[in-house]
Amino acid sequence: MRHKLFETYEAWDLTLPPIPERSVLFSLEPLNVGTPWVESLTSYIARLASAHAVFPGVLMNKVVEPLVQGKNPRLVHISHGEKTNLLNATGLRATYAVQIFESLTMRSDLRHLTLLTWVEVLFLRGLIRLTKAWCPQCYEAWRAQGQLIYDPLLWAIQPVATCVRHRIPLCQHCPNPDCARTLPALCWRSRPGYCAYCQEWLGRPPGVSTMAEAEQACHQWVTTNMGALLAVSPTIAVSPSRKQVAEALHAIIRQVTQGNISAFAKTINIPQTMVSHWLRGKLPQIEMLLHICSVVDLSLDALLVKAPGELRPRLRTADEPRVYELRGKWTHVRVSIEQVRQALEKILAANDDPPPTLTQVATLLGQGTPVLYRCHPTACRAISARYKTYAQQRTATRMQHYRVALREAALQLYEKGVSPTRGRIEPLLRSPGILRDPKVRQLLVEIGREIEERKDEKLSK
Repeated sequence: MRHKLFETYEAWDLTLPPIPERSVLFSLEPLNVGTPWVESLTSYIARLASAHAVFPGVLMNKVVEPLVQGKNPRLVHISHGEKTNLLNATGLRATYAVQIFESLTMRSDLRHLTLLTWVEVLFLRGLIRLTKAWCPQCYEAWRAQGQLIYDPLLWAIQPVATCVRHRIPLCQHCPNPDCARTLPALCWRSRPGYCAYCQEWLGRPPGVSTMAEAEQACHQWVTTNMGALLAVSPTIAVSPSRKQVAEALHAIIRQVTQGNISAFAKTINIPQTMVSHWLRGKLPQIEMLLHICSVVDLSLDALLVKAPGELRPRLRTADEPRVYELRGKWTHVRVSIEQVRQALEKILAANDDPPPTLTQVATLLGQGTPVLYRCHPTACRAISARYKTYAQQRTATRMQHYRVALREAALQLYEKGVSPTRGRIEPLLRSPGILRDPKVRQLLVEIGREIEERKDEKLSK
């Protein structure tokens, strides 16, 4: 019988199999890339932070900021959310953020969550709104349907003022009356669908739309054009060059007014000097591009992408409904001083709650604030002062609510013989994020001092 020692066995291949490279962060898939409802980069960052169970501020300041090369690491730093709207835009902040997050997640499609594709043809001023905007009914519908809550890039674009799905204006203030603050695009505790300060849900059930048909048609046209631009972004292999707009305008003028720049300027009701600047390479603001497209019946993506020879502009006739209204500050239309004065006095006498800002009044009247001041400086100063008083009162009320909440929490800790430090008091607060405000932290110091003084008085008696 053969001894087992001499038996032969199949040889084992001990070569390690190839291991794919691993990403530092989850390779979270962005939502709706290639559609008008593509997710914004700030929304993606908030969702990515949530997937790692950290706040966006921790992710940005501890992970992303150290990776910024050069002299500008603070461009991606989050403190109170200042200028984080620019992460969705076309500048260095967006460029750095996209490069770093694509490296950390091993994805190659995150630039489409911004407007970086259009960096050479879209002027930054007037392109991205300064604060977060949202449709509360979209949030509510997504939650009811069990869908992911996110912020579309469309909501970050300033000309997009309404939700065309629900026919309501986009909200820009927290609905919680104790908060009622505007929200940055991204800050330390941001979560899509929730207030970054009080953590209240921002959605609400559908209501009745009061928007007029003509107004709805205008907003629909703007949203369709901006949405088409976002949808086509992933298909653009090479970003349009800066000369695209000037060449497109030259082609439009040749076809519409036979090359007569003065006639074209009168047609679009814009100063000829401004049109001449555009033809020499200066970029028009997005509002002007939309205005030109509406007058010559072109889509925005056609103007920015197509070869000039392929453009087929057509002047809209006087009988056709206007699809876009340019603000009066850009046009040659004479302003009726008396009408503006009467409108300002009417707004001042209305005594709305909350009162509008002068900027909101200017938008409502279709004029710039300098025009309003020239027409009726007294009313303008009164409107500004009234809003300033309202804002101060709202802040005072909010701080009083914070004082009550902090005092109750501090007393609970004192009863247990524990000093009310920030770390100990945060879990007892309904909105722990309020302690990020230096003024609120000062309140906590004052409350601790008051309680200690009363405690000493009792002991002395």
